[in-house]
Amino acid sequence: MENIRKIFDKLKIQKHSCMDGEKFLDPIRNIFVQITPEEIVRQKMLIFLMKNLSVPSENILVEEHLAHWTKNFNGRMDIAITYKEKILAVIECKEENIFIESMQVFEQAKNYAEIIGAKYIILVNGVNIQFYHLNEENFYKPIEGILNFSDMLEENFNYEKKNFEFQRLDYEDYFDLDFLSEQDWFESKIGEDTPENLIPCIINFDDCLWDKTKNFQQLKAKNFL
Repeated sequence: MENIRKIFDKLKIQKHSCMDGEKFLDPIRNIFVQITPEEIVRQKMLIFLMKNLSVPSENILVEEHLAHWTKNFNGRMDIAITYKEKILAVIECKEENIFIESMQVFEQAKNYAEIIGAKYIILVNGVNIQFYHLNEENFYKPIEGILNFSDMLEENFNYEKKNFEFQRLDYEDYFDLDFLSEQDWFESKIGEDTPENLIPCIINFDDCLWDKTKNFQQLKAKNFL
């Protein structure tokens, strides 16, 4: 997962005054859209795709319905990248306070990608971005870094290596907000509007979930089917 906050902060979306208030002009659909936290991320992602990742505008679809690509399925993809009349990548956009590596976010994008046979999944919330690729075992595996359009077509990437070994913080570290805010995982666990007095409790609770050494012994349930 890559942090893109600095890049996205520099991307400016032009606002337009309409009869019912300010709106964004979607550059792909050429329509005015309401300004919402998620729409800000989506509009910046469109700019990012075209300017930073060299994706041609004609290869980008927004709010594309699955029914246009396969029968008997409902749902709309936030953004899709096409190539040779096929969907190359499904992009799921979330607002900043939603953690993109949550299972719910990934499963939503994966379901769409599997239905239409997309090679890539991209999850983004304006703070972080994560690319996934459909490997030979038909599993969407996370990729290192950010791919441009050419890299996606040529499948020029490395799979992400996650050699994560959990280690609890020292007790006093839970109350050192400066130390906590410097950690790579901080923004994925703590929102901008989280009260400071709750941060130690939240981080400690998260560590409890990761700490497999404190699990209860697994027992068979007599009435479990």
